[in-house]
Amino acid sequence: MQQTTKNLNRLLPYFKTRLFPYAYNIIGDSMAAEDLVHDVLNRYFIETPSHIQKPESYLTRAVINNAINYKNLLRTKLESYPGHWLPSPVLTEDVIYKRADQEEILNYSLLVLLEKLNAKERAVFILKETYEYSHEEIATILEINTVHSRQLLKRSKEKLNRNIEFDQSDYDSDQKRMLEQLTEAILNNNLEKVKNVLAEDVKTISDGGEKVSAARKMLIGPDRVSRFLQAIYGKYLPDSTHMEFTQINHLPAITFSADGSVFRCMMFYIQNGKIENIFIVVNPDKLQKLNIH
Repeated sequence: MQQTTKNLNRLLPYFKTRLFPYAYNIIGDSMAAEDLVHDVLNRYFIETPSHIQKPESYLTRAVINNAINYKNLLRTKLESYPGHWLPSPVLTEDVIYKRADQEEILNYSLLVLLEKLNAKERAVFILKETYEYSHEEIATILEINTVHSRQLLKRSKEKLNRNIEFDQSDYDSDQKRMLEQLTEAILNNNLEKVKNVLAEDVKTISDGGEKVSAARKMLIGPDRVSRFLQAIYGKYLPDSTHMEFTQINHLPAITFSADGSVFRCMMFYIQNGKIENIFIVVNPDKLQKLNIH
């Protein structure tokens, strides 16, 4: 057992750079992804399968298939989930993750979009479009044939039915300045200035889970979104709140914390100088990872 613990500790950097992104991108839940990867590694070292010639390929395959199974179970549980279910946010600042980790964690907007797919379609799409696996490699990992792999990819793209390319580069100073100006305008009750940075079809999606009150329906349009932002910045903002502008899943974001604990996270998808989507997570179970840094 002591040797197993040493091996796990030695593989922790490997776990972060290689296995966690696979599980997280498929599941969309960072804490569940961490637990899943830990379980796979733990089982591997306890059983020490002697027939394994390529441990990295074996572990990657195990994580991917376990993540698919977990996502299928999660879908069943989400049938009774109150309101919208959003992925748990993950910081992608340089001070938190190495560059390799940042590049493998998907853009938050893409993660939300991938919720349209079932678990296996999602896995095939991610492996082919993000990791650039061949259909032969995907077929081997998922224990299907190449024809089925191609069909799953085609089906996933039909379900997405839009341009699925998202910029994975870091947000720039202009985007950060836009969020600072947006915050200032909201706090000063300048709704017209708020509307100026919102796209005509801007959408806001909130996730409070079962523990925190949140908007159950998607809000669309500058009028509704600006009023909603004014409300959550005012009525639902404690006096001791600390706001921090940061980067989460490659999107400009703002975290709100009190007593050192994040209680709200807002991610902004910006295109052509306008905010198109705002994702708000207040479910405390999904904010835990933001407090671990």
